Amino acid sequence: MRKPVKQRRSAEDRYRFVERVDARRAEETRKGLSFDYLRGDLHTHTCYSDGFGEVSESVATMSARGLDFLFITDHNTVRQKVECRGHRNVWWGQEPGAGPQHVCILDIERKYRPVGRIGEDAARLRAMGCFFFYPHPTGWFPSTHYAPERIAALGEAGDRFAMEILNGFGRLEPFYDTWTAETEALWDGYLSEGRRVTGLGASDAHGPLAVGNVWTGVVGARLNKRAVLAGLRSGNVFASSGPALHIESGGAPMSGEIRNPGRELRLRLECADARGLNWARVISQGRELRRIELRGAKHCDRTLSLPLPRGARYVRAECAAVDDRRAYANPIYLLPCG
Repeated sequence: MRKPVKQRRSAEDRYRFVERVDARRAEETRKGLSFDYLRGDLHTHTCYSDGFGEVSESVATMSARGLDFLFITDHNTVRQKVECRGHRNVWWGQEPGAGPQHVCILDIERKYRPVGRIGEDAARLRAMGCFFFYPHPTGWFPSTHYAPERIAALGEAGDRFAMEILNGFGRLEPFYDTWTAETEALWDGYLSEGRRVTGLGASDAHGPLAVGNVWTGVVGARLNKRAVLAGLRSGNVFASSGPALHIESGGAPMSGEIRNPGRELRLRLECADARGLNWARVISQGRELRRIELRGAKHCDRTLSLPLPRGARYVRAECAAVDDRRAYANPIYLLPCG
């Protein structure tokens, strides 16, 4: 049974209000930071596949939420590119199945037909020069949980790949759930093995109102498709549902390298959220090295001296706002001497 028109309008009005609040929050969060970044949603759907909105409606939400760019990644097609070309900073991609996992391909002109084996498809996409990532690697809200063997198959992608850390499918409000926790553990496992895995955030919106509920911050990039893709490839990015977050150490940015770091690392951590921050923490080898209680502060910029666990391969950071919206900085990789 369809909802009454008045009820549907009331719900839509509430979500439009949320968009305006999010846009103001994002604008205020950017003020006073020492780093610049672009906000973009990398993974959305429209009526060209299994979404129920038009491209123009997704673009309207992009604008309302204050996003800088948008990728529309419909399933098994790039026909949406005709409409995307009519909008500024709206680009297209494709999300086909690639065996037991899906893959989002962002810079592709023609429909990609996957082999259906993760390793082989990854090799083909790299040879084509595409930037791609694996969405919802452990499943998605509200009830899809991947079997362990399906999750483990992602390891066939190799030693360097990208995957979603935050996936906003089916939600318009802040969240932290079992899928996020499982994906964090998977990410830390890969990083602890010495793999280079870039963490991203995206809404996976199947309706226009959800566009931008999760996004990726691309640090220092100019606002054009080539520069954004270069930024994504560099890994100097963070995943977020609200806060801004950045780490660097000795000139090494996120996804940069430090050779022979010794037993202690000096790390600069900077985060902000106009609504207020609850905490920030630094992780290595899946363990918390340092937690900072922020008690509602809107900006934090600290240089930390961190004792490193023996054999540490990386450090990364995350933070939470007072409403539990979160951000994840990509790791700095630690290399032994030699």
